[in-house]
Amino acid sequence: MKPAAGLSSYSQSYRTERQGGSQYYSRYLLLILMVFISLGIVSAENPENSLNDVGQLSSNESIVIDDSNFNSYFDDEGYIANSNIEENSILYLADIHNKSIVLDIPLTLTSYNASCVLYNTSITVLADGSGSHIKNLNFNFSLGENRSTPIYLDESCDNVLENNVISMDYNDNSYYNVCALYLGGGCENNLISFNRIVISSKSSSKHYVYGIQVSASPMGVFTSSYNPVNNTIQSNMIDIESSHYASAIYMASTIETGVFDNDIVIDSSAFAYGIVCEYNPLSHVTLPSHDIRIANNTITATSSMIYIIEIYDCYDVRIMSNEINGRGNATYGICGYRSHDNIVSDNVLYVNSSDISLVRDNFDAMGSGHGGIFYKMNSYNINITDNRILSYYKIGGDYSIICDDSCHDVLICGNALTSNNNTYHGNDSILAIGDIYNNTYFSIDFVNITDYTIVTLY
Repeated sequence: MKPAAGLSSYSQSYRTERQGGSQYYSRYLLLILMVFISLGIVSAENPENSLNDVGQLSSNESIVIDDSNFNSYFDDEGYIANSNIEENSILYLADIHNKSIVLDIPLTLTSYNASCVLYNTSITVLADGSGSHIKNLNFNFSLGENRSTPIYLDESCDNVLENNVISMDYNDNSYYNVCALYLGGGCENNLISFNRIVISSKSSSKHYVYGIQVSASPMGVFTSSYNPVNNTIQSNMIDIESSHYASAIYMASTIETGVFDNDIVIDSSAFAYGIVCEYNPLSHVTLPSHDIRIANNTITATSSMIYIIEIYDCYDVRIMSNEINGRGNATYGICGYRSHDNIVSDNVLYVNSSDISLVRDNFDAMGSGHGGIFYKMNSYNINITDNRILSYYKIGGDYSIICDDSCHDVLICGNALTSNNNTYHGNDSILAIGDIYNNTYFSIDFVNITDYTIVTLY
């Protein structure tokens, strides 16, 4: 992704340092790996397989499935149709094209070897398939009739999804949503970890692109009776490039959810969301999101309007030790709407914006604006402590922390803050009413603010 002119020199050097390190190379090695996979160059055969012919059982009775024998194991709808597949069987998947796999018993699915790819092939785990393990698979989705989500948990629990590579490339002009990994309905105790998600969605139409989505509503359903509970999203790497809307991790009506140690980069023309947690009012009998932990994530976003972490109608939320870097026409680093009992601490935020008036057609309840941390609409019991925030808005008049007049029981202390073209520091960089004390200057002596020249990103 091209660097935008106008990052403060510290923010620019911070990104350059990250790009020069292992995180940057991991992303590009991933893209190279996907090319090698498609060419059949990479091969690292699973040592558990001693198979000469795909689809034949070896002495250890491994089952390897590819296009040539797929219909011997699954029916036309993707359900298991072979008595050799029993609960807790291990299936090794080779190259498979344009198929659906539906698990209604717990299984382990893994790759036959590292060069095998599931092309436009989706995996759905049902409630009866709870306890499955999906690992080490390579998904490659491109434009076609199959617009399924690569991995979908449908009211399913106790699953592990790890070390999968999901590459999606959609560039047509139809209107539909794109999602790499979806947990729908009463999903509980699932672990989503160490997956690599790369999505490119470039189109003149307005696609909505999601990396990981966890919602009380199953796919295609607007209501639900059950909250997703105790799911963990950890150590994933997510890159999204979109011509309209992108959200790396989206959660609705979730309970006891942890989002830890994820590395997120978003480049979206209109709207970019790093991590969102909200309440879905259409799920009439479910509870609002609560007991949410968002910690140690690194998020970089470029767009016209950016909400790097957004909390909407949630309570008991802790946002801690995240690294946030946003650059756009308007940027909120961390924002909350009608939320309470939130703790925001030990985060580092760099928010850079040019001109809010350049944002068009924004229907988000947070509205368009700029600031490091922003709470509104009767949010209360908000503790904002020990954060470091550099807010730069080209036009000036910006604040590092804002709580509107409807907020109450607000504590803001121990933060290092700089805003308004390096003229507001500490308590002067706060627009709020509450207990406000011991906020200091975020030293930016080594930042050349005048280098910020961005005017219009999109």
